[in-house]
Amino acid sequence: IFISRTAMNSLTLWTGSAGDQSASLFCGLINTTTAQVRIATAGEAWTAAAMRRAVVAEVEDMNRLIFHVLRGGIVLSVSLILFAFVLDAVTGTGLPEATLLPRDIVRELSRFHPGGFLSLGILILLLTPVARVLLSLLSYARERDLTYVGITGVVLANLLLGILLGVG
Repeated sequence: IFISRTAMNSLTLWTGSAGDQSASLFCGLINTTTAQVRIATAGEAWTAAAMRRAVVAEVEDMNRLIFHVLRGGIVLSVSLILFAFVLDAVTGTGLPEATLLPRDIVRELSRFHPGGFLSLGILILLLTPVARVLLSLLSYARERDLTYVGITGVVLANLLLGILLGVG
């Protein structure tokens, strides 16, 4: 029995065979950070396609999480903004001419004032891309891809600086 390991970033490919490398008894892709096995087959010939499927599955998991964060942020923010308009139409209290500062949002929400819901919706809308970039940064850091960690870190810093300078 021959067992080989090849490390690629945080992923480890392992195969085993009884003499003939093309007739592997098992192969798989292990994420060494999480110890999660992505593929483990018995009696199947190892191919580059199996390796690609495992790597694609790993990337798709993070992309799926990012998709849900983006969609959830948009749905929540639009719902809060629409609720603010409906609340304003029902109560007639009026909407503020400018968004509230983050420290004033909780006070307005506790009063059930439309301005609080409107400002919270806009704040969530602004923070949704920040959450996406933060998730990407964590993903690249987990993969130990320092180039993309650096680039994504600069993008995150620019986003946060823009938000902080934009708040009165």
